Amino acid sequence: MSDIRSRDRSFLDLLEVGPDAATVILAAYESGRLPMKKGAKPADAREAETYLARSDELTKQIAERERRERAVKDQVMRFWHNLAALTTRPSTP
Repeated sequence: MSDIRSRDRSFLDLLEVGPDAATVILAAYESGRLPMKKGAKPADAREAETYLARSDELTKQIAERERRERAVKDQVMRFWHNLAALTTRPSTP
């Protein structure tokens, strides 16, 4: 499963980068493999390192958020399924 996910939020499209992907991106950045201006050197990446230090906690948070999103979608689908069943039943006199 990918550790990079799109999180559409109304008019804002967000990209969520989980700890596994962040580790790879940070390593590529620190080795100078990501696009940079000519002659540029990687700068300190304290925020990324702080983020990665919390990787276990963040992985759990991401999993919980995904579980909740699936649960909401399931409830919405059940609601529409039940509503459709109610509206398509033949009426009894």
